[in-house]
Amino acid sequence: RDGRVGKLILPSSQCWRGVSASPGMCVVFDRIREKMLRSRTSSTRTPPKVYLSRRGLGGTRASGEAREVIANEEEAEALFRGRGYEILQPESLAIEEQVAVVANATHVAGPSGSALHLMLFNANPQARLVELRTKRAYNQLLISAIRGNEAFHVSCETKKGATGHTNLDMDVVERALREID
Repeated sequence: RDGRVGKLILPSSQCWRGVSASPGMCVVFDRIREKMLRSRTSSTRTPPKVYLSRRGLGGTRASGEAREVIANEEEAEALFRGRGYEILQPESLAIEEQVAVVANATHVAGPSGSALHLMLFNANPQARLVELRTKRAYNQLLISAIRGNEAFHVSCETKKGATGHTNLDMDVVERALREID
């Protein structure tokens, strides 16, 4: 039901879309992370280096809209696996497990997309993000800025393939990983 107040006090905005964000935004994500970690019933191992794959998502969103598909993501997964990353499909995990996986990870990698937004829950000040940029992802740049982690946004998209799917330039990805690790 409607309410009427004499004086309404609102906190100042923490995010200005596409412009900047305040590190103060992290407080909320830190509290959520800590609550989720305390309430975990599973003691699933959390690897230090994770690659968050999009391969299991398919080409269509629940809304019926087309989703970006990376034709050669299996190659990227093999490259990261060879460098000690565990390959995960976050959509196959409960949100509590997704948060637990990234909470203290030293390295989080994957293609542009919402899975990398899990970095908001990362508590490791030494963490490194490796984003395989396949699209403009302003939100990821803001997240990296407010979290303060070391972030590498690797532009590695090649021309669309015959199927209209995105291809990653694996030479660029491999060269970037050599410099990052």
